Amino acid sequence: MRLPKFVSVMQSILKGLGVSADKISDYTSYACRRFLPTVADIFKLDAQAKQAVGNWQDLPSTAETQGSASQLMCQRYANDKVVT
Repeated sequence: MRLPKFVSVMQSILKGLGVSADKISDYTSYACRRFLPTVADIFKLDAQAKQAVGNWQDLPSTAETQGSASQLMCQRYANDKVVT
């Protein structure tokens, strides 16, 4: 399924659940990127499983990447950041 179709289906489901029209537009494909890590965090999955949810991979530690990311991607996208 193409991304625009997926977003349309997701927004239709939200409408069916009674979410107001002004809030529905807040839910885009980007909301999913935050929703799954948040769910993984709620279920207290280990860091490796949380990373797998988003198919994120850590960069190998080199002099160039040292200190470039303070958090794992799964941590960056989790925690009440579903709606942007």
